[in-house]
Amino acid sequence: MALEMVLPILSVREPVKVVRLFAEGVVVSNNADHSRMRRLLSHAFSETALRKQEQIITHYLNLLVEKLHQQIQESEKGEAKVNLVQWYNFTTFDILGDLCFDESFGALNQGQYHSWVANIFKSLKIARMFRVFRAYPIVGSVIFGLLKLFPQVTKAGEEHRAFTAKKTERRLNKQTDREDFIRFAIT
Repeated sequence: MALEMVLPILSVREPVKVVRLFAEGVVVSNNADHSRMRRLLSHAFSETALRKQEQIITHYLNLLVEKLHQQIQESEKGEAKVNLVQWYNFTTFDILGDLCFDESFGALNQGQYHSWVANIFKSLKIARMFRVFRAYPIVGSVIFGLLKLFPQVTKAGEEHRAFTAKKTERRLNKQTDREDFIRFAIT
């Protein structure tokens, strides 16, 4: 069975295999699963946890400032048009990648979205529609049926889940004392 199907949810210091809890994600999950995921991750956002993560976050904020300065220096006349939303997204996902998986996505260093992150932005648009389709099963069942005509959609979802499972498994197998999201979730 794929890792995302039995992702360990460590709520009582012992792995409990919960089917597909994180497969859909916090954004599009039903209320019960969303509450469980929030409860599991809440410790990672406590004041104590944030203080322990401060050094990691500060590293990426300093890298953002460095990259923005670099953009200005490399431009003509020292004036640069910079898409700050994009750079803030790079920073956010590099921080989250580091705090979730002990690996940055490298967006700040590369100056572009990692393919996994780009797919998240694409899927968020689709996820909103899916939520509506689920609320209206008569229409939704027809739409979901039509999706079978587009195997690339299914393939993209499978690749996303496989990449997530691989990164999660790699992080769970690391022996580290880092104060990241996984550590707070399992203690």
